[in-house]
Amino acid sequence: MTTNHIERLDPALIRPGRCDIQIELKNATMSMVERLFLKFFPGEEKKANEFAKKIPESKISMAKLQGHFLKYRNDVNQVLAHFKETLTQEQ
Repeated sequence: MTTNHIERLDPALIRPGRCDIQIELKNATMSMVERLFLKFFPGEEKKANEFAKKIPESKISMAKLQGHFLKYRNDVNQVLAHFKETLTQEQ
């Protein structure tokens, strides 16, 4: 199960035996941005670093980054050119 508001869940839903592991998925760090970039564009270390420097630390989800990389998967230069798209609120 997933939620954005664990505090709103009934405690019975997250008690031991029903929900044994809780993992918080945080927004991407600079390192995470670079590593994900390189999964889509292997060998582009310089561009990965350049892109990661443009993205605010811990402000963008990995899912949003993945969507951006998929959108421009055929042109690494377009990923960089349109980096501001990742900064908008719409997913």
